[in-house]
Amino acid sequence: MKRHGAFSLTELLVLVPILALSGGLVLATLNGAQQTFQGAACLSNLREWGQAFAFYANDYQDYVPHEGGGVQPIDTDYNINAWFNVLPSYIGNPPLTNLYNAGKIPVPGVKSVFMCPALVSSNLTYTPSMANPFFAYQMNRVMTGELAPCPHNLYKRSIAVLPNKTVLMCDGDGSSDPPYPFTDGGFLARGVPRHNGGDNFVFVDGHADWVAYAAYFNPTIPPGSDTMAGTEWARPRQIYWFPCRTCNKVCSTH
Repeated sequence: MKRHGAFSLTELLVLVPILALSGGLVLATLNGAQQTFQGAACLSNLREWGQAFAFYANDYQDYVPHEGGGVQPIDTDYNINAWFNVLPSYIGNPPLTNLYNAGKIPVPGVKSVFMCPALVSSNLTYTPSMANPFFAYQMNRVMTGELAPCPHNLYKRSIAVLPNKTVLMCDGDGSSDPPYPFTDGGFLARGVPRHNGGDNFVFVDGHADWVAYAAYFNPTIPPGSDTMAGTEWARPRQIYWFPCRTCNKVCSTH
């Protein structure tokens, strides 16, 4: 019998699952490509922040800037001199305070060096303001000796014994709402890894890289620990948060 181009029922029963499977594979490939692009763009942002830290340190006798405070508005106290306000000009961007004043707030979905492209609007559960800002990236809080009694106890980059392994800045931990401008290994490990089972980092030497969750999670050091540098340095690790074995976050000079 001569056919007229139509599929038989049997052929359709075979063909439909194949098409569905192919469509699923295509979508998975596209999703994977999108995640790869977002991860690469995020790393690019962190490289820029690493350059900004280096330029700043070159201008200020090798010191790193303030980590920032989580309870003060970003335009008050020592937040005025925190990383998110003093570093952007080194990479052609306005201070975060200026962006908020101008109504150009970097939030998920907005292209900005302040924002990781992997974040979406559902990651934002409040309205950001000068008093409650949003941070997609966070500075390593134990890369300074800042504490309430000594808010100006800053460290130099050279304090890092292994600058290629010491965290300077990374993806935000998502452990607080609104997020703080700083984090550590314990806080970061509380959150869900942002990029394929890991997060993006920039290190004291300026290079940026993706690191798996297992490498930055250290169960022996709880979130907010200030005096466990020796514990972290007790054995070799892929990355370090404390810049040296004796560099506890305390009111002393190094």
